[in-house]
Amino acid sequence: SAPIAVDDEIRIYYGGYNTTHHDSESGRMGMSYRTIGRDRWIGYHSSDREAELLTMPMKVGSWMTLNASTGKDGWIRVELISDWGKEIEGYTLNDATVISGSSFAHEVRWGDRVQLPEGDDIRLRIRSCNASMWSVNSSS
Repeated sequence: SAPIAVDDEIRIYYGGYNTTHHDSESGRMGMSYRTIGRDRWIGYHSSDREAELLTMPMKVGSWMTLNASTGKDGWIRVELISDWGKEIEGYTLNDATVISGSSFAHEVRWGDRVQLPEGDDIRLRIRSCNASMWSVNSSS
């Protein structure tokens, strides 16, 4: 059957037998399900060593959230750079507020700054350690 959404998780139900396909009448049948977090089908995962992800240029709105989770001592920082690779003042890795924990909508911040700069396309440089990221959301 199709996956079923329940609150912030997706459930995938399945059935099985404890025998071979040709001997299914004498076996036992069971049903179970597995879960994944909402919008967490495919993601970027970093190990216990620092990793970097550089996005393609994109249009963004006025704010940004990150669907992500960090492990013990894990962290994520987001930098905005021009589509040509130049750092945007006030939005560098040094300005970035560290993201940790698990949330479908971590607010991306640079100090007290939440508002994104207006203008051309930007790239995201995301540095992380012991973390998983699934999506970036932005809107006006």
